[in-house]
Amino acid sequence: FNRMIENSNRMFYETQYQLSKLETEMKKDSSKYRDWEFILIFLLVLIEMTGAYIVFKELSSLNRKLRDRLYKDQLTDVFSRAKLEEIDATKNSFLMLIDIDSFSDINELYGIEIGNRVLQVVAQRLKNSNPNCMIFRVSADVFGLYIDDFQKLEISIEEKVEAIRESLIFEPIEIDEYIIDINVTIGIAFGKKVLNDSLVALSIAKEEKLLYKVFHNEHEFKQQIEFNKKWQREIKLAIRDDRIVPFFQPIVDREGKIIKYETLMRLKEEEKYIPPFFMDIAIKTKQYISLSQITIKKAFEKFENGGEFTINLGYLDIKNSTTKHFLEELIIKYRAKNRVTFEILEGESFNNYMEIKEFLNYFKKYGVKIAIDDFGAGYSNFKRVVELEPDYIKLDSSLIKNVYTDKNS
Repeated sequence: FNRMIENSNRMFYETQYQLSKLETEMKKDSSKYRDWEFILIFLLVLIEMTGAYIVFKELSSLNRKLRDRLYKDQLTDVFSRAKLEEIDATKNSFLMLIDIDSFSDINELYGIEIGNRVLQVVAQRLKNSNPNCMIFRVSADVFGLYIDDFQKLEISIEEKVEAIRESLIFEPIEIDEYIIDINVTIGIAFGKKVLNDSLVALSIAKEEKLLYKVFHNEHEFKQQIEFNKKWQREIKLAIRDDRIVPFFQPIVDREGKIIKYETLMRLKEEEKYIPPFFMDIAIKTKQYISLSQITIKKAFEKFENGGEFTINLGYLDIKNSTTKHFLEELIIKYRAKNRVTFEILEGESFNNYMEIKEFLNYFKKYGVKIAIDDFGAGYSNFKRVVELEPDYIKLDSSLIKNVYTDKNS
């Protein structure tokens, strides 16, 4: 635009110069001068109009390019969030938000360039498998699938979710020498406020660790959000006011003799002691480690003068960089060698088997005993659990509760 202005000005000044030069020559002949004056005025007007037209055309082209940049995501070549926000949604609109789980891990492990290519592959797969939908990149790792009328959705919500998973999850993404598996969490909404409602549904799905969540009732979702906020604050205040207390459940032998105690966490609220149903919220708000370490420390203090006890450790405790040193210091300070048992919850953490094995082997030198909790209830791999060389395996009650009455059991 600046160059066009400069060119226009240069043309104008050159014309002015020529006009001045011609004026000097034509003053010799007034009649001839008047004719040339008319012609030059006409040329000046024509030049200005031509310049204005060129400027208008260039501005129009620039405006189109800016709109394209605004409404199209340059990396993935799908529509941008700005375009989605401008759509005049009807009461029948449908929006599915697809969030790539732990995408930051892909960037950290493979690099930003590979991460960008993963996004491009995801966008292309969504476009190929959903030709009748508008595809959007709503944020860094969240894509949107929009239909202006949900009646055009020829299959059920469950089938649509499964189709999305099939196109994105079941087929790994191959980039250079890397084979990358991804997972997704999905939020779905209908109606006019589809963007806002689907974002809320996506947030709830991630908090509750669901594959997908459909926004049905605004009041219900608001209640859930308020509930989470309430307990986030309550946990914070309980930590500040030292209201996280340990309970000790006796473990007995067949004769009923107490042989040790299992440490359980409770939150004191006035005269009540509340079980930790809020742990998912604590994990989400990054307060879990504080709760865990407070409970563990108080358990060691309680058994300072003797007695065996167990403490529960989740995968977040094991992978936390400070936990190993924290536990080691407590074992030494309270002379708890051969008296403490680490109880490991048998769950999704067993997918990180080597990390758990290394952690437990480190503490076996202190005589720490190992217990596997709720074995058989979740993701156990019997061979791997045995390789951990646990001292105790706590069987899930569903496996054995009928063994004395049911022949098959």
